[in-house]
Amino acid sequence: MKKFGLTAVAAAAVLAACGEGNDNMSVEEVLSASGENMEEVDSYRADVTMTQLIGTGEAELGDLEISMESTMEITQDPYHLYQNAVVSDPFAEEEQEIEMYHVEEGEYMNNVVGMDVSDAEWLFIPGDGLEEDLGQDMQMDPTEQADYLQEVADDVVMNETDDTYVLAVSGEDVDIMELMESDLGEDVLSDFDDVGASEELLEVDHFHMEVVIDKETLYQTDANLEMVIEIEEMGEQVSMEQDMAMTLYDFDEVGEITVPEEIVENAEEIDQEDMMMTP
Repeated sequence: MKKFGLTAVAAAAVLAACGEGNDNMSVEEVLSASGENMEEVDSYRADVTMTQLIGTGEAELGDLEISMESTMEITQDPYHLYQNAVVSDPFAEEEQEIEMYHVEEGEYMNNVVGMDVSDAEWLFIPGDGLEEDLGQDMQMDPTEQADYLQEVADDVVMNETDDTYVLAVSGEDVDIMELMESDLGEDVLSDFDDVGASEELLEVDHFHMEVVIDKETLYQTDANLEMVIEIEEMGEQVSMEQDMAMTLYDFDEVGEITVPEEIVENAEEIDQEDMMMTP
């Protein structure tokens, strides 16, 4: 599976053959077999919710809360994506609805109030780069989670229901260096990278990740991530609580994703650097 916001897991296809053959599997076998089957998925839908609570350490600002609810459609060949997200943050007067298409030519995105890059209703950013940007926005990627669980497999606890495997890893003593070096860490810690934080200045106070895998299909269907991180910045302590949940569904049921012609004709082209400089 291509990375969309969550590297492929090497797997043994023989383990992913059928539901009855998927009982009594080890953590490593479940992750490997699931990785192989997820690699074969051509399309799917995903719902993601995320909340961030940032303790600024400044009395005037107080704690800042940001939330997002997002629905996506993804196809793998070609890699196209449609996303509709509702974002609320303390600096906006009202919730912002963000709509985005990613196709071979680039990204089409509705012009959200406050961007101050154009008066056009739709913007077009040519070229690639969506996967990195979206990973930072979503903070979750199914293959990244599976990869990280394989890296720390000795610490993973697996429980079973009649229909699912539930794999979880948690603890206050997470190896911050190992987390930062993983693809998952690059995404979930991207906010701290923006302020130049190094692992010496980061402390993970709480970490819990849970992944649910369907026994019959070995598809990853749900994932949850809870994390509390503190960073020392210019002598001040800044904390971030992050809760995320993702549900994957409609595997191989998404049709072709195309950008409506009206959007293509009326979108104003801008540089990606302009987007990055937007306050």
